Amino acid sequence: MTSALRLRDDHGGVAVTFAVTMTLMIGFAGAASEVGSWLLTRRAMQGTADAAAFSALNAKAAGGPDITTQAKGVAAKSGWTDGVNRVTVTVNNPPTLGSFAGNASAVEVIIAQPQSLFLLKVLPGLPAPTIRARAVAAASPTVGTGCMLALGTGNSVQVNGNGHLRLDGCDIDGNGNLQFSGINSSASVHTIFLGGTVNTPSQLTMTSPPGTQHYATTFTDPNSLTLSPGACTTFSGTFVAGSTYCGGVSISNGNKTMPSGIYYIRGGSFSVSGGTLTSAAGGVTIVLMGTSAAPTVAATLSITGQANVNLSGRTGSTYHDLIFYEDPTATGANAGDLIAGNGTVSLNGIIDLRNDTLTFGGNGSIGSPTNCLGIIVKNFIAAGNGTLAGNCVGTGAFGFGPGAGATKLVE
Repeated sequence: MTSALRLRDDHGGVAVTFAVTMTLMIGFAGAASEVGSWLLTRRAMQGTADAAAFSALNAKAAGGPDITTQAKGVAAKSGWTDGVNRVTVTVNNPPTLGSFAGNASAVEVIIAQPQSLFLLKVLPGLPAPTIRARAVAAASPTVGTGCMLALGTGNSVQVNGNGHLRLDGCDIDGNGNLQFSGINSSASVHTIFLGGTVNTPSQLTMTSPPGTQHYATTFTDPNSLTLSPGACTTFSGTFVAGSTYCGGVSISNGNKTMPSGIYYIRGGSFSVSGGTLTSAAGGVTIVLMGTSAAPTVAATLSITGQANVNLSGRTGSTYHDLIFYEDPTATGANAGDLIAGNGTVSLNGIIDLRNDTLTFGGNGSIGSPTNCLGIIVKNFIAAGNGTLAGNCVGTGAFGFGPGAGATKLVE
């Protein structure tokens, strides 16, 4: 009796052990199978997120479909349709995570889908995972290092007299020539990409290979703003964001602050010859326009004397760090733009005077290697010992130079 009972107890123990063992074996087999399936799904999802982010940013740069439509369309073609089979496709511009969070020039795509348990159901309490893939595309930080773009032909960049033009860590790009007009004039730049030539190469110092490059592709202005000037008002000494100042703005003394916003200058000049002018947090965009009587001649820019100017361009996907922007319809030649004098001028953003000649005189600097500074003009004349420097990588500014704006997966 005792032996029989012991036998039955042993068989029961074997049965329980066998059942547990089989459950674990099935669980392990299920784990291997299902985890392998999830890894394949994750890999395919990541490839789709990469393609969607890349395509969305290119569509944005080309003025095509909005980024959400583009990214979701690309994802759907690969089987990840937003709202179908519990799939979510989230598109953020700017990104909300990572090192590019808040960068309006980058696009983030996140694809997610909850999974179901099959063989792993035998393991009680095991939650089903949600697979996610994330990708961020941005303009490549390794190209487009220009901080001066001269759109004119002929001698579009000139260094006159005893002038020395120094570009710290950035390039001269242009459709014309670099012309030295004096035996003591000189320039030092990162590198040069020109449609034309350098008349006296010995007066040019290159700080990085590949040095002077002939660049056959015609450069164009990457910026385009939708302009909505309002009714004319006269500048009374205090800036009001959104105003349209007809007849120009003149500052010769005192401390002036420009609230963040856009300003339209119709005719005349935006002139600072003394005092201090500063932009508030958020930056400003100052649009130089013609008058109704002379729409093709834009207002001029003039910073001279002992003026202390510290302006930053408005950020974001609409304004692209533009500080000064010339109305593209003001196509008349304007040679009156001038930045000179002995004041302190700090500009963080882009100066876009696409149809004009800008003369840079004096002995000052208008940028720093830690700031973003870019100058887009028809012609540029260096008449003093000035320094331009800028780093627009990671900002909302459109870069220029060979490859500028090229899309790259950065996260």
